[in-house]
Amino acid sequence: MMRLVVCVFSLVMSLVPSGAATLSRLSLDDMINQSTAIVRVRVSGSYTAWRGPVIYTYYRTQILERWKGNVDSAVDVALPGGIVNGSRQDFPGTPQLNDGKDYLLFLWTSRNGLTQIIGLTQGLFDLSQDGNGILTAVRSASTNSLLDPRTGQSVKDEPIRLQIKDLGARIATTLGKGLTQ
Repeated sequence: MMRLVVCVFSLVMSLVPSGAATLSRLSLDDMINQSTAIVRVRVSGSYTAWRGPVIYTYYRTQILERWKGNVDSAVDVALPGGIVNGSRQDFPGTPQLNDGKDYLLFLWTSRNGLTQIIGLTQGLFDLSQDGNGILTAVRSASTNSLLDPRTGQSVKDEPIRLQIKDLGARIATTLGKGLTQ
């Protein structure tokens, strides 16, 4: 009887939506190495569509600058969740992009051609420009649950703030080559 109670409780708890996703924590160097493209983009629209059993919101982006990868001048970036024909899917921890806004993205394209932001919010940087025209990439600490990939232990994320020129140098150093623009 106790086993039945535990099974029913586990089933019910698996159906209750949680407030965040659990992800492997990625360092900046991890994202540089694991991404298939690192780009500065401007969002120019979005649409939603089913892909198998999952609804994705596809953000159309124009590539403004490229540090890694062979991407066209535009790329559709897929994020899980959205609404199609009255069906809605939400995935905790999934960011939303704003039309007309510029971002720095660490992207990963799967073998089947789906391009996504690596680590959800971990690979998404807002861009800001100061009064001197210095462009800076800023990422807040992730609100998702993060696990250290080596130990499996829960870890806290830290915000990242880098000038674009310093980030470009870091990418080049990490990849062991000059910039590819």
